Amino acid sequence: MNSSDRGGAISIPADEFVPSDAAKNKAKSVVSQIIKSNMSDYDCVKAIHDYVVKNVNYDVNGISTGAVNDTSHPSHTAESALCNGLAVCDGYAQAFELLCAEAGIYAYMMYGEGTNPGGGVESHAWNVVKIDGEWYQIDCTWDDPTGMSEDYISYENFLLADHNGGGHTDSGKANNGRNVSISHGHADGTESIAY
Repeated sequence: MNSSDRGGAISIPADEFVPSDAAKNKAKSVVSQIIKSNMSDYDCVKAIHDYVVKNVNYDVNGISTGAVNDTSHPSHTAESALCNGLAVCDGYAQAFELLCAEAGIYAYMMYGEGTNPGGGVESHAWNVVKIDGEWYQIDCTWDDPTGMSEDYISYENFLLADHNGGGHTDSGKANNGRNVSISHGHADGTESIAY
């Protein structure tokens, strides 16, 4: 799909995460600034990835104090990611999904496990995104340059075709429990999970 085929924002169904009005308004503002009508889907996804990576900081304090262990903590939301610039993995993933929906790009948040740099396995959230009819994984959290120059952006977890790429193991669940099967970068039954 090229930019002229997108036709505007995609609605997020009610059974998915429900972004706040503040998050939706911020998403509209961001997309109007970073997405241009002549951009390809790839260029849109890259611009959204780069925006999230540059403008959201990982909530290291919330992790170290244990405050974010409660999933109702604001750092688990698109609103905190977009409006406060602070989130943990599912906040990053919700923000990416919301920005993509506003830009007319199909993207979903995935839940599963990730292998951290120390080799430990932990719960994690990231996204799958559809570009030119193909599904890829993308992880803005792991591409965030925590502890590095703010100008640095990693693409190590950008558009991974392998469903277990980058240390991610999906649970087969997208958003609030929708079953998704990812195989070689394609989501089987994509119409059943489409917005």
